[in-house]
Amino acid sequence: MRYTLSWRLANDRPARDRQLAVVQHMGLELQQLTRKKTLRMGLRMMRNPARAAGLEALQHFLESGFDAFASLGDARRFLDTIRERESGWITTLFDAPLDDASEALASELARASRSD
Repeated sequence: MRYTLSWRLANDRPARDRQLAVVQHMGLELQQLTRKKTLRMGLRMMRNPARAAGLEALQHFLESGFDAFASLGDARRFLDTIRERESGWITTLFDAPLDDASEALASELARASRSD
């Protein structure tokens, strides 16, 4: 209930809609970038400098994320799922009665965690 109320008090649905649009755009751009072998090789070449700088965990995170996204192949289905779920949550957060919104979000989050 507090989460929903916080979003309503912020009263900036256009910002939330823009955020979702940016995520979609970035996902499509990342899909293109993960196809570039030179970028993957450059990322791999940063291992030793990252280790020397004490940033080995960050380097591992970046490489793992890059490889995971690349393994999706066509990321549109993944991005469509994000868009559908987030759009539903945005609608619920801003349009549903407060009690209904909290219940709907809780059940949607539970459903999403079971399907992942």
